[in-house]
Amino acid sequence: MEKKGSHVGIVISFGIFITFVIFTYVIISPAIESNENQNLIKNLKRNLVEEFSTEITIISIKTNTDSSNCARIGDFLTNFQIGKNLVATDSSGNIVTATYTGEHLNIYPEGGESFFRIYGSDTFAEIEGGPSCSTKKDLYGKFIKKENIVVTENIISIAQEYETDYAGLKERLHIPAINNFEFEFTDSEGEKIATEKKEISRTNIYIEEFPVEYIKESDVSRKVGILKVKVW
Repeated sequence: MEKKGSHVGIVISFGIFITFVIFTYVIISPAIESNENQNLIKNLKRNLVEEFSTEITIISIKTNTDSSNCARIGDFLTNFQIGKNLVATDSSGNIVTATYTGEHLNIYPEGGESFFRIYGSDTFAEIEGGPSCSTKKDLYGKFIKKENIVVTENIISIAQEYETDYAGLKERLHIPAINNFEFEFTDSEGEKIATEKKEISRTNIYIEEFPVEYIKESDVSRKVGILKVKVW
């Protein structure tokens, strides 16, 4: 009888232990999954912003003032070691036409301009060649810096890759195979760049929205948009 009682006690104890383990798992499992998904969406936000960003060389130059509407900055491309993929703006931040002749940069501002800002990046279209301006401007000052900035053209490119190579993009963004994601970017004017909706196969969906500073080739002034990311 003692052996039988002892055996029954072991079985009961084991049953209680298993019940405790299952109960503990049920209690803490959502918390573990929540923490994992919070880390996942945090990493996704960081990785997406990196994918959307590109290094831009920003050159601010001060020249002599004259009344001409075409100015030649001699040997600009050589002296500043910048390619022809660039955008030029005047002192008010308005985009002005720029062309090149050899290594010279030709800028077509309103008359009397003496301050220009040049943005160089492979993301931008290459400027066209053209005849050299007759008026040469001498540089009185210059300032060069490099920044990683979100560019809308990159967001469009990643949204297209989402449709054509979703698996490859997931791998590059370090999204586990069991998870899926979407993103939507809304610029300062309300225009949206969004991925195509995928079937949501899980009940736990995590969504975050946050502001992102960006520029676009057609308007290099900085603006703030909203990026919404969703993982499940």
